[in-house]
Amino acid sequence: MQLMQLDDGEDLDAIHEPDPKRQKIADVGPTHLNEETTVNPIGKTNGLDPEKVATSVPYPNQTDGKQQLRGGANWFKEKLAMSGLRAVIQNLLPGNHGLEDASASGVRQMLIRHSLIRACNCHVEVSADLSTADIFAKGWQAAFEAKKLFGLPAGELETTLLQQDAGAMPDGCEEEENLESVEMSWVRHAAHWSFSHDTVRPSYIDQKSQSLQPNLKSWTFKHKLDPVQSRAIACVENDESVMFCAPASAGKTVVATYAVAMALHWKKRAIYTTPIKALSNQKFLELGKAFGGQYVGIMTGDTVIATDAPIVVMTLEILQSMLYKQARDPNLLDDFQCVVIDEAHFLGDLERGYAWEEVLILLPPHVKLVLLSATMPNARVIADWCARIRTQPMHVVVTEQRPVPLSHDIFRCGPPDYFGKRRSFFSIMRPPKNRFNRRNLKEAVRQRAAILQDEAWRCPPELAPRLIGKKGQNVKRLMSGLSAQVDIDGGVIEVRAADSKVEREAQERVSIWLISQGVPEAAAKPPNSSSDPLSLRVEDLERLLSLLKFRDELPTIGFCFDKRMCERVALLLAGAKRMDFSNNATKQQIHKRLEGSLAHLDQRDKQLAQVKNSCDLLVRGIGVHHGGMLPLLREMVELLFADGLLPVIFATETFAIGLNMPAKSVIFTDVVKFDGRARRLLKPGEFRQMSGRAGRRGLDWEGHVYVMLHSDRIMRQPAELMLTQLYTEEPSPVDSCYRVRWSSLLHLISAGPAHLYTMLHRSLQRFTDPNAALALQQEATRMVKVLQELDFIDRSGAPLPKGTMACHLFVPEDALLVADVIIALKGFEKFTAPQAFAICAAFVTEGPYSDRTKISDKVVRVGLQICRRVARKLASKLHFHQLPCCKTCGLNASGCDGEAMIKARLNPQLCETAFQWASGQDFTAAVLSSRVATGGEGVVTRTLRRLDELMREVTFVLRHDLASPEAAQVIQNTRLLARRGVLAAPSAYLGEAEDRVAEEIEAEPPWPKPMQPPGFRGDLDPLDIGFSQNTCGAKFRAPPVTGGPDHILAFAKELCDGSIHPSDMKPLNIYWFRHRYYSLDNRRLAAFRLFRLKCEGAKVPVIVLNRRQALEELWLKKFSTGFTGGQKIRITQTDRFVGITREQSTFGCSLWDGEGRTFPMARLQNLGVA
Repeated sequence: MQLMQLDDGEDLDAIHEPDPKRQKIADVGPTHLNEETTVNPIGKTNGLDPEKVATSVPYPNQTDGKQQLRGGANWFKEKLAMSGLRAVIQNLLPGNHGLEDASASGVRQMLIRHSLIRACNCHVEVSADLSTADIFAKGWQAAFEAKKLFGLPAGELETTLLQQDAGAMPDGCEEEENLESVEMSWVRHAAHWSFSHDTVRPSYIDQKSQSLQPNLKSWTFKHKLDPVQSRAIACVENDESVMFCAPASAGKTVVATYAVAMALHWKKRAIYTTPIKALSNQKFLELGKAFGGQYVGIMTGDTVIATDAPIVVMTLEILQSMLYKQARDPNLLDDFQCVVIDEAHFLGDLERGYAWEEVLILLPPHVKLVLLSATMPNARVIADWCARIRTQPMHVVVTEQRPVPLSHDIFRCGPPDYFGKRRSFFSIMRPPKNRFNRRNLKEAVRQRAAILQDEAWRCPPELAPRLIGKKGQNVKRLMSGLSAQVDIDGGVIEVRAADSKVEREAQERVSIWLISQGVPEAAAKPPNSSSDPLSLRVEDLERLLSLLKFRDELPTIGFCFDKRMCERVALLLAGAKRMDFSNNATKQQIHKRLEGSLAHLDQRDKQLAQVKNSCDLLVRGIGVHHGGMLPLLREMVELLFADGLLPVIFATETFAIGLNMPAKSVIFTDVVKFDGRARRLLKPGEFRQMSGRAGRRGLDWEGHVYVMLHSDRIMRQPAELMLTQLYTEEPSPVDSCYRVRWSSLLHLISAGPAHLYTMLHRSLQRFTDPNAALALQQEATRMVKVLQELDFIDRSGAPLPKGTMACHLFVPEDALLVADVIIALKGFEKFTAPQAFAICAAFVTEGPYSDRTKISDKVVRVGLQICRRVARKLASKLHFHQLPCCKTCGLNASGCDGEAMIKARLNPQLCETAFQWASGQDFTAAVLSSRVATGGEGVVTRTLRRLDELMREVTFVLRHDLASPEAAQVIQNTRLLARRGVLAAPSAYLGEAEDRVAEEIEAEPPWPKPMQPPGFRGDLDPLDIGFSQNTCGAKFRAPPVTGGPDHILAFAKELCDGSIHPSDMKPLNIYWFRHRYYSLDNRRLAAFRLFRLKCEGAKVPVIVLNRRQALEELWLKKFSTGFTGGQKIRITQTDRFVGITREQSTFGCSLWDGEGRTFPMARLQNLGVA
């Protein structure tokens, strides 16, 4: 059954009959009022207390799979046939009243819409033909106010709406300090021959006398530290940030452990971030064993345990979302001393590097950094950037030395005998000199080429041009319908395909063609065509593993860059080759561990192909590890391997990302990988990272790395050339891959438009590639226009209700699309919970796009069609502003009609699976309905877990952003029921600890009310007023008092000694934003802060501005402390601050140094401030 094709006008009303029980608020008022309630023209209820009427709908006790979700009790649809709003908008259309310019008309219409939404204080969706408007009111009073507004005459309505104009957003921000012009000072420290140690700091920060030897008072290690470890720990003890770059397995975690221990020693907290959940789970277990389980918590997408613990392990994206929440709670990270960022070289990751940049920029300066990274050629550049943006010293400790040296060899595939000589291993590099042996590499490639020449599948020379055909047409015809490639080079036929079945089919077609041309059948078929082509590689791998076992070089990790290939190689070795690496004692231990781990699975789930295959392999001492595995099995493989029970493991490259799982040897079954876009050779940095897993510290004298040479050509290039690059080239520098995501953009702008430009100005890209940074800023400007036109933010950049909703969606790649879909589907009104789950599964499904999935539920098919319609509309808007709709968008090439966005963001492949799972079906049946190949069960599990995360956010949106608590509760009940079976199986690392992810996201507290109304004139405590910028100069642009001092500190001294009275100067202009007052006159506020810290009870005269006055003073352009609350400000060209306490105020501390008490009350009375 294919997805239903709908007409553009068809929607859910074509599926569901109208609910006669739902009253229309447009006619009788709120739906929860009883029949006897009457409504008077001014929107008040007669005979009822409004406070008692506005009660929430009782939640159902349990989820009924057939129960339709109800929308908000106060949503309604308003007909615009005779309304003033329709007349206002029609008057703004091009051609009316001289408005010939379509763009000017569009801007005016946008302003009217924004003003309407602000006036209604809820989202309003006006239909394209101006016939109706959907109002998502959050309460009955807001609903009546909206109803009243829609009833106003056109002229009065336009006047009312224009009063809501919030002003225009600036095209930049006002910066007090140009970070690019700051002079940086580098110091090279004396160090051991095995490492280098440099420190970079802004030149205006004095060099402190520091010890370069650690005292280890906070933590004692059982083993002797390496010189490089001791030096990095000494930097941590000096309470300064450090970047520690070292090869894999060089003991970087020791430095992180000490930094965490030091935070605990000083009664502070620490954060340990990792790039992947698996590494977070492992660090949670390790830190729990080291410090005690009661001291460690964890936060990942699908696990939340003890978030208030002194040590919190989390994925980096979780920390990124925490930093966004500083806009609501600036004190969120006050009690944290340090943040450990493991695998910091992910800063240069093309897909995720932006998150690392944002974290480094948004982290408060009091939090010290411990960056653990693989060796980076441009580590000094990264450190220089960090020191600039954070205005603090950064130590760079770099070593290239490995505790266990590596030996590199080429394993030449094919028969071991070559002209009577048995030689398969060719030494490429040997410690300690590690000189590259080009001669051995050349000989290995020559031998492999000769062997392949003898085994090659050949086409008679006279038939080769005909096989190819004119412009390759004959080959294309033969391969029609197959994703296979045929190359004929020197008469040698080579067929390549990602799938072995496709490859065999392609070979069969070529063979049939050759036979039809008169070629004998024996010559027309490829050599060894009777067997699986993969088995040829497995024979080589079998021989290599046997030799490693004979050489006592197990355990080994075989890196294979294809999930299905990992499974198939392991199964062939254990099946056809009958390889077994376990003895009886080991088998018993593995059996016992498996029984304990699988006890949490249902009996039917134990019959899954992946579970049965994995158990059979593990008992033989062979493990498989990749992202497509069930998490329970993947963790079991990790733990068994770490305990030395698995001699052989086949894994994808994720096994090398931080997981502390070294082996004695490493095998590269291939050196080509698919990176999500194209097949390419491994980068030298990736090769070194994975090679570094060879060699166990304290166990091995030497680690061994083997590269299997299958052919004399790699990606159509000479293998000698490609492998030489792999072995000899330096790792690529870590470049900025910063990009502005929609969710990041919304969070930055909602805290104040200047925050976006501050982020762009501080990005690494700004310092390393100014041209790319300028292009990114222009792109961000166009993105802002899209947000305005789609009603996510208003003209000033302030978030509208839909923008606030999108800010609460972190899981999906594109929060804009999901928010628009939720609105288009009316908050999933008329859907059941399983249907809502099925729709949302399209946003989180991984893997290739497929629209041939059978979806049994008609409503789900209709909902997906509406999702596609929304995606096309959004893509059209993005293309209009010259923005790509997704990574594969052909905007700049052949054009894009929105289908690329649908394929990238709306994958329906697992929608039926999600529907069946949410309806109560068991996991095995859900996997079968998904039609994923064996080995992909983990993909289903990961999708369902991400779906659970998304539905948790959707529940929050429905309850708090759309005022639909009944629908939210039904979805939450379904979430709880869906967290069963494989999804509920406890992690092998986390155990049975209480997981808070099942709970709903806590509601955000409302913003406090202003203490004084606009226009207020009086006195306030300077500590209650925040700075509007992060830095300010030490001198006033003009003295606040005629003839007075022009320096902040001198001015504060005269305030303290009474030479200047606060009333002698004009009042301080302040403006209320979210939760406190801010001042745009930061220098005067700094002086008054010092005055207040010296003289307890001192106050400052103020005037509270309204919004229009604040805009006139360039509020939007200056305000950039939305994430810090303006609690302190740094004086430019210094590392000194003015804060809200004496401890924070390192600038001006001379005012109270040596003073044991504050000024007496009598003195304050003389100053007129008591």
